[in-house]
Order: sequence, then C-alpha cells, then structure tokens
Amino acid sequence: MQIIYRNIFEVQWHHDYFLVPGPVMKYPGIYDVRRLVSIWPDDRTQRLMQQYRMVFRNTARGFAVMAEVTEVSPGSYALHIDPEPNDRFSFCWSLNDPLFVNYTNCRVNEPTASLYYLSNRTGTSIGAVAYLNKAVPAFGTAYPGQTSYWLGDTMVMGGKVYEAIEEDVPLVNYAANAAKWKQISSAVVNYINPGDRLLQQGTRFTYTRPNTLPGEWITWQLFDCNNNPVQFTGTTAYRTSMKASEQVAITLDLGWLEQGAYRMVIQQQPAPAQLSFYYYNQLGGPPIAGVCEYFISGASPAFTFCKKDPATQKWIIDTPNKTFMIRFRNRLTHWQYLRQDQSIFDQPPDPRPLTWFYSGYTVPGPMGSTIPMPDPTPARIVPEINPVTHLVKNIYSKIYLAN
Repeated sequence: MQIIYRNIFEVQWHHDYFLVPGPVMKYPGIYDVRRLVSIWPDDRTQRLMQQYRMVFRNTARGFAVMAEVTEVSPGSYALHIDPEPNDRFSFCWSLNDPLFVNYTNCRVNEPTASLYYLSNRTGTSIGAVAYLNKAVPAFGTAYPGQTSYWLGDTMVMGGKVYEAIEEDVPLVNYAANAAKWKQISSAVVNYINPGDRLLQQGTRFTYTRPNTLPGEWITWQLFDCNNNPVQFTGTTAYRTSMKASEQVAITLDLGWLEQGAYRMVIQQQPAPAQLSFYYYNQLGGPPIAGVCEYFISGASPAFTFCKKDPATQKWIIDTPNKTFMIRFRNRLTHWQYLRQDQSIFDQPPDPRPLTWFYSGYTVPGPMGSTIPMPDPTPARIVPEINPVTHLVKNIYSKIYLAN
C-alpha cells in the first residue's frame, strides 16, 4: 500500500526590510526566515500531529504542514485520520535576529507585555492573497484600547496605506494632520499591525480597579478559544472591601492552564469586563514573540484548509493547498548624518525606511553634483522620549561621518 503525504497548508513569511528594490516583490537568494525566527509546534500540537500522522517542516520562506492522505478520486485527497472539528494547531515563534525589532515596524509605546497572535479565523484576504493577520483599519478606526493613533501605527485611506510618524495623531480630520502621516504603500497591503497584538499572560493573573461599590460580589468565568467555559480549580468569587479606600485586587493562579488563547469575563457593576489574553508559562519554555493558530473549523472559506465532505464524511484537503502570508513592514526612522563634533551635516525632512539594500540616498554637492550618502545600520537607533508623557516621540538613526 502506497503512503502519500501532501501539504495541507503552508505559510510564507515576508519582511519588507529585505525586499530587492524594484516594482516586483522579490527577495535575494540568501533570504531565509530561519535566520530571523525559530518556529515550532507547541506540545499539544506535537501530540495532535503525531496522532493525525502530520509532519511540520521549516522552510526558507516560512513553514509547511504535511499529512498522510488517501486519494479518494483523481486529484482529490482526504486526511487519512479524521480530525475533530474543534481541533487547532498552534505554532510558536521566537526571535533569532537580535536586531529584528530595530528594523521592524513594531510597537514602541505598548503599555502591556504582549505578543503577536495570528489565526486563520481572523485573517484577511486581499485579492488572491490570504493574509494571516487582521486587516489594517481604515482611517478613523482606533486600535484596541486607544483613543488616537500612536507612532508607527498604520491605517488605510483611499486605497493606500499610511503610517503615523508622530507620537500621537488624532483619529479625525486627516487634512489638518496630514504632516503627521507618511504614505508607505500606493495599494492596500495588509501588514502586521497593532491589532495583531494580544496580552501575554503568565501564571499569575491580577485584576485591580477602584472600589466603586464597597461590599460588591465579583465573579469571573474563563472561556477557551472555541468559547467553551473552562472549569476553574479555585474560587470564582470575590467580595470587595467595605472600605471604599481599599481598591479591588483579585489575584488568580493560572499555572494549571493549558497554553492557548483565552477570554476572562468578570461579572461586576455597572458592567462586565472582558479580558482576552494568551496564556504561556515562560518557566516551561523559551520566550515567545508570537503564535500562529490554525483551526479545523470556524474560519472563512479563504482560510479553511480542509472541509468535511457530507457524502463520504471524509475531510478533504484543498488542492492546491492553502498558502497564507505573514508580512512585516520595515521601520521608519529619522536619519541624522552627524559630524565628529555631533553637529548635524544632513537630515532628511521625513523619516525613511530602513532597508537591507542600499537606498541610494544623496545630498547636493558642489557645482550641481550629488553626493551618495551611506545608509544607517539598524544596530544604531536612538529613541527620543517625550519628557511629559514618557512615551517614544521619535526614533533616530545616527550616521557618523568621518569628516
């Protein structure tokens, strides 16, 4: 009997920092995602994959998952072992390149410890491209927990993508604040964005707030990624102090939880609070920068990689297999060319993207000539902190000239 393995889905990991200059998206031959990140299935996924006869494979452009299949008709293949509808496959990743955050557009003013959470249930299609992350929001739409845009935030307007280049940018009246934005794409590209960040929760969960109703009973319930209630091992109720001056302080031990995404619902007056997070015990493994999750069910057709045939009851994989994209944007910084005495020789008026290839930036020279200037290295970026808000106001790349 012939054993057949086929890809059931794969992920392509793109980063604009390494793009070859030109009108077509192209990467140099040496581009290899494995130099940037390590990707691996978590413990639960490894057990599932072994049970379903699946194989995880790292590739130069991302990773792929293969499975043993049975050919049910010419060109049509079914998983050899049927999965459960609520199954999910989780893949963690950590950073290999210590400069990744320097040359990547990622949050600099994030108030909580978070990670990237990408899922085929929340992916976004643009044309034939299936982006694994949430859509870059339209102008005027705030990111979760914000009342304005922050430095580095992206938004879509008029079929183009813009990036905030100041510390704080209003959600309204683009015309009056146009100087605070920089166009980074003439077409909609669904870059990884702040909407893909999820609170990273360790074993100790804390919830604090002012005691607005002394003597109030507060209860809580936990739900998993499939919205199933999770049975708590300890108490699920808390009574606030009779003294209004003593704040609400709830502390829970989550060390018994399985790694994954959860939603905590806290029943309180005047309205419930909902807190979403990804639970990961760092004492049990290496630090993680992000997680990609793939669900058997609950995703839109563009992100479903196998479906159950109602006639045969077999789980048929897509042919060709689904390919999902993850695309990071390179960071914008203010370039400062400095003399040896620290005085500024030249500074472009707008921030410029850091790139692996030479950008070709020039300055005017004598007699109408131009002088090619060196590009900055991502190893030397300097944040400017607002002394009032204590947030990052600007990010500079400093290039020191010989004379």
